[in-house]
Amino acid sequence: MQRIKMILGVICLISTISTIASAQFNNEQNTTKFNKKPVNKFISESQSKVKSNLSVLDLPQGHRGRILSLAYSPDGKMLASSSKDSTIKLWDIEKGQEIATLNGHSGFIFSIAYSPDGKTLASACSDSTVKLWDMTTKEEIATLSGHKSFVLSVAYSPDGKNLASACSDSTVKLWDVANKQEIATLTGHKSPILSIAYSPNGKSLAFANDDSTISLWDIKGRKEIAVLKGHTDSVLSVAFSPDGKTLASTGSDSTIKLWNLKTKKEVATLTGHTKTVLSVVYSPNGKTLASASSDSTVRLWDVKSKKEKATLTGHRGFVLSLAYSSNGKTLASSGSDSTIKLWSMQTTAKR
Repeated sequence: MQRIKMILGVICLISTISTIASAQFNNEQNTTKFNKKPVNKFISESQSKVKSNLSVLDLPQGHRGRILSLAYSPDGKMLASSSKDSTIKLWDIEKGQEIATLNGHSGFIFSIAYSPDGKTLASACSDSTVKLWDMTTKEEIATLSGHKSFVLSVAYSPDGKNLASACSDSTVKLWDVANKQEIATLTGHKSPILSIAYSPNGKSLAFANDDSTISLWDIKGRKEIAVLKGHTDSVLSVAFSPDGKTLASTGSDSTIKLWNLKTKKEVATLTGHTKTVLSVVYSPNGKTLASASSDSTVRLWDVKSKKEKATLTGHRGFVLSLAYSSNGKTLASSGSDSTIKLWSMQTTAKR
C-alpha cells in the first residue's frame, strides 16, 4: 500500500494516508491571484510562460480546492471539473463562465467522465461511491454503491451502455448504465488500481496499477489477457490511441511509455518530465500526446517521431488532469493551484 499512499497524497493532500507527497504539498504556496474581469471573457494570466507559440486562456476562479479531473462534453461546448472541495463544476466554454455546481459527494472527486451522448456525467469519489448526473437538469440521478474504499477512476464504454469504476480496494466494477446495476466485479489484483480506460472498440479495459504494471482485460470473457511490465514505480494513467493500436501509460518514474497492443511490447519511452507524470491523453486525431506532471508542466509529444514538440508552463503546482476538446483545437489542464487553463492547439511548434 505504500505506493498508493504516496499517490493519493500527491493528488489530494490526504495526510492520514501519505507521509511522502503530503509533505511536498504542505510546502506549496497557494498565492495565485485571479483577475476579476467580467466572467464572459477568458482571463489571460501574465505569469503563464509557454515555450511555444500557443496561446493560453484561464477560466475564472471556481473551485476552492485542487482540481483533480477534467472532462469535455462530446460536442466540446462544456467542460466539467471536479475537486477536493467535493464539487463538480460545469463551464460554458464559449462564454468562459461557470453555469452549474453539482453537490452530493462527501469527499474528494477523483475522476469524472461524460457519457458518449453527452447526456450524463459520471463521478468517482473518496466516499466510495460513483454518482450519475443528468446534464439537462444538472441533478443527481443515481448513486452506485458497492466499492469498499476510494473510487479513483471512471470510464464509459464507447457505446455508453456500461460504466467501469476502479478502486483502491484493488477491484474494478462494471455497471449497467440503463439499470443502474452492478453487472460484474473484476478481481485478482493485489494492489490498488489507479486509473482505467476502455479501448476504442469497447472490447478491453486497461488498468494502471500501483504495483508498476498495466493490466489488459477482456470485457466479454471477464479475464486478464496481458500484463505489461516496464515502469519502475506506480502507473498513474493510461490512454488508448484513437485507432486502438497503442496504449500510453505514465508513472511515478517520471516517464511515459508507449505499448504496441498487438505484440504487447513496449515500443518507446518518452522522457523529459523531471517528476511524476500524473496524466496522459491523446489528441482526437492521434497525432499528439499530452502529458501532465508534478513538475508543473504540460508537455506535447509528436506521436510519429516520439519527440517532444512543446512544453507548456504556467501552473503553480502539480498539473493533475488533462482533457482535449472533441475537435482537438483546445487542451484543458488543471492543477493543485485550483486553476483551469485552456491551451490553443492551433500550432505547437517550439520557438
